[in-house]
Amino acid sequence: MDLIRVDQHKEYRVNKCIYKNEGVSEVYDVLDTEMKRESILKKVWYKDEKEYEWLKREVTNQIVASGNSDYVPGILNFYKQKGFVWIEMQKKQGRSLRDIIDLQMKDANVGIRFSESVKIFRWLCCTMAQLHGEKLFIHKDIKPENIIINTSRECAYVIDFGTSGPWNVKGMGTPKYMAPEQRAEVRGLHVTQATDVFSMGLIFYEMITGKVPEFGKDMVFDPIKKEWLKTFIDEGQISNMDPVAFKIIEKCLQANPEKRYANACVLRRDLWGIKKIKH
Repeated sequence: MDLIRVDQHKEYRVNKCIYKNEGVSEVYDVLDTEMKRESILKKVWYKDEKEYEWLKREVTNQIVASGNSDYVPGILNFYKQKGFVWIEMQKKQGRSLRDIIDLQMKDANVGIRFSESVKIFRWLCCTMAQLHGEKLFIHKDIKPENIIINTSRECAYVIDFGTSGPWNVKGMGTPKYMAPEQRAEVRGLHVTQATDVFSMGLIFYEMITGKVPEFGKDMVFDPIKKEWLKTFIDEGQISNMDPVAFKIIEKCLQANPEKRYANACVLRRDLWGIKKIKH
């Protein structure tokens, strides 16, 4: 197997390459040969000191988040080298929610079974409630790719903290899962923990229906009225859903953040009202 040597005394044996985008980032499942432990090793390139400081902030954010939640991988090591860094973090067992959704779509061209969607969403809400319990914490990039599902432990791990923190930064995150106030073109709304709630609502919708509404097509936002010009929730696709679940999605996806759940702690309480799980 390949070896990765990060300095004169530290090396990792590669179990497998998880992700590779040459010149941008690479992620490996590795064995720390010195500590005899399995971990995740991430290589990220940077162009200048500004980008390097951004990477340091990501690591700091993840350290803070892992201190507030059992479901965030802890940082084990951080190595700076010329033009790139190595970040070693705890290995959390499970499967990416993106892989779970894509596999279901490939097999049946529909969303995940409703009962399974509710269970996964409850696990995600428990994790995010731990993070939102820290008043300043906002992830700002909640999406299926950043969620790892462990069915045996019945939990969801959250990863990738490059955009997290209390800063009201516009335009950072993944456009497909952004709340209106997070978009650079939308003025007059501030990024809050309700921003994460919007992304979570989109994920719940996607798990059930197999699709995400597109901003600018299904989701047209009026920045003056602070409301949608179209209704993008497809009631036909989720007509068999428990009415409580439907109302939860509606509230998560309110254009005005003040009309959403304030955070995952409040959202989690309503989720337990879904009593009738349909298959």
